[in-house]
Amino acid sequence: MLVPLLQADAYVGAPSLPPESGITEGTHLAAIEFEKNKPSVAYVKFCNAHELLYEIIGYILAHYLNIRQPNRAAVVLVPKAKLQAIGARLPEWADDTGDVIPAWCTQEIGGRSLRFMYKMETLLEAQYRAIASSCADWYSCVAAFDEWLANSDRNGGNIIRLSSKSFAIIDHGRILAGR
Repeated sequence: MLVPLLQADAYVGAPSLPPESGITEGTHLAAIEFEKNKPSVAYVKFCNAHELLYEIIGYILAHYLNIRQPNRAAVVLVPKAKLQAIGARLPEWADDTGDVIPAWCTQEIGGRSLRFMYKMETLLEAQYRAIASSCADWYSCVAAFDEWLANSDRNGGNIIRLSSKSFAIIDHGRILAGR
């Protein structure tokens, strides 16, 4: 299954702090077992039901359009007790979810977001042109994808530079004009 539902035992690691600034509140790194007894580092994102659905739809569509993104994604049921044991702050809406919080998770892909690598407001024109040139062919496909799905949140934090000419996207939570 392209986007499985992982039970609470798949959430094996306590959250850690995000490795870069710009990560939104409600997102953390954790060890997730996409396969039994094979933990992977993954980003876990708490989001409301609409955003969760949009993440799933966007991930599946990008996959079938061959747009580079994390290799694995899932909905994982995060045990509240594991979060409370380390003093993590739970989303306000989590009170209605029982003993677990459903969350979107994607396997860590490597690379760094453009937002983290560059302060866009301080780039010299030549630097900006070099970045734009290195991803021009790839980004035209992503721009069409985002336009098609009415993604209101594609930004430098959602574009991951994997190498000098290789990029990936993350975060589909605001497609279909989701806010």
